[in-house]
Amino acid sequence: MLVLGQAPIFYYSKNRPLSDGENLYVQTLFASACDCTMTIESRIAALDAAVVDKCRKKIMSRVKKVSQRVKSLKNVANHGISSDDCLPTEARERLRSSLQIGRGATLQSSITNWLKWLGSAHSPAELQFAIHTANLIGWSGKIRNMIDFQLLRRIRKVGDYASATRKLVSSIDRLSQEQRNKLQIQEVSG
Repeated sequence: MLVLGQAPIFYYSKNRPLSDGENLYVQTLFASACDCTMTIESRIAALDAAVVDKCRKKIMSRVKKVSQRVKSLKNVANHGISSDDCLPTEARERLRSSLQIGRGATLQSSITNWLKWLGSAHSPAELQFAIHTANLIGWSGKIRNMIDFQLLRRIRKVGDYASATRKLVSSIDRLSQEQRNKLQIQEVSG
């Protein structure tokens, strides 16, 4: 959480005190997020790579939970993904555009295919793509009308990693250069 005052402070916490290594990891993330010599996209990619490197086991665990939910919905038509008609036209087109889905494919088939692929994602690049896509799918407007609720919740958990890196970069980008130079990070003990 970013708090503006005389010097902006970004507070972070975990449900337990962080180790020295974890604190160093957080400081590294902030340094990457604040590096204005890089483009926004480059900073986000660097953060995503660092997160995947550090949190790979947890991401894989969350991906496994998505896959388990898909398997439990095997008898449900299209694994819990409803027809594109469930979404208003504007929301449907925005999601199609952000996921770069061509005219020949439906959202339903594209998301279903992504879910099938997700279970085999293991490399760092694949996991970065997985968290990015999960974030796009999970937080698209009105998507809850199209995806089984438990499945959507699990997709959002995978996408939370990408959501956090984007929020960090956008929060820092709203600061002036003077504020960025004074930015402090501080752990909040839980």
